Formats: sequence, structure tokens, C-alpha cells
Amino acid sequence: MHKRILAILAPPIAIGKYGGAAAWCAAPIGVAWISALVGIAIGLRGEAEGMSTMWWSVALGCAIWALAAVWAEAVITGIDHDAAHLADSTRDHTVAPTDDEIDPLEQLRQAR
Repeated sequence: MHKRILAILAPPIAIGKYGGAAAWCAAPIGVAWISALVGIAIGLRGEAEGMSTMWWSVALGCAIWALAAVWAEAVITGIDHDAAHLADSTRDHTVAPTDDEIDPLEQLRQAR
């Protein structure tokens, strides 16, 4: 399945499959996605109980789902961008500390 389609249909699964080093991001995206499913289910359940459909709950669930899909797509795009090793990629281009920089934890180590 294509990355973008999977990110739209099941955002946490897309992060788990294509997220690489950012797979830890699947949990909060999964919480947002499941809350969207619950919102849609609650909105549609009103019709089954004889009440009118709660369209505001369905709309809110769809909006949260869209937010989770956009979030998953942004994470996957960022991982792909870093893996491409472009000039602004942070994967291979980190700045090494110089000798004259102070270690911020050194004061804590001396206090012990």
C-alpha cells in the first residue's frame, strides 16, 4: 500500500511501517486516530438509538482523523527527507562541540 494512502486510512500503522526512527510517534497519533473513530461511532450511534444523528460529533471525529493523517504524513515526509541526506538534513550534519564550550552537566557532577 502506498505511504500516503496508508497515512490517510490508518495513520498509526503508516508510522509503524514507514516511520523509521520516529516510530515512537505512532502512539500519540494512534490516540488521536482512535478518538476520531470513537467520535464518529458516537455520532452515528445516536441514530441507532432512535435519536437523530449527532452530526457535530461525526464532523469532529472526521476533523480529528484528518489531523492525525496530516500529522502522520508530516512525520513520514520528515523521515524521508532526512534519509535523503540533503544539505539541510540533520541525520549526518550535526555540529560537534568545541573544546572551549562548557559542559552544562559538569556543575552537577562536581556538586556530588
